Amino acid sequence: MKTAGKLWIDNIFDVTFVNSMLQTLGSCVVDKRCGKLLSMVSNEVNLPTYFSVDRIAERLKATPPSISSIIDKLKDSGFVASRTSLKMTGFKTNAKYDEVLEVLRTLVT
Repeated sequence: MKTAGKLWIDNIFDVTFVNSMLQTLGSCVVDKRCGKLLSMVSNEVNLPTYFSVDRIAERLKATPPSISSIIDKLKDSGFVASRTSLKMTGFKTNAKYDEVLEVLRTLVT
């Protein structure tokens, strides 16, 4: 738990269900944050783990770059990447840890 946190072995959300919820938002009275969260989930890469920008920047002893710049750089490098609904300072990608570190190094130096 200390090293990796909670792990899932299957999808943590049903995209079809989330999209149907998004379509019915207009007919419901809900907090604006609900719509933002559902939009984030619908665009989220369906991978079981995520990276924390704060934790990685701490390890690199650097100021964390924006999540948007990290995601853009990962995509430019040929990886899949998105924000995660699981943590506001987190992102998901199919890049390996050392590849993520390399991308962050290019953004903080």
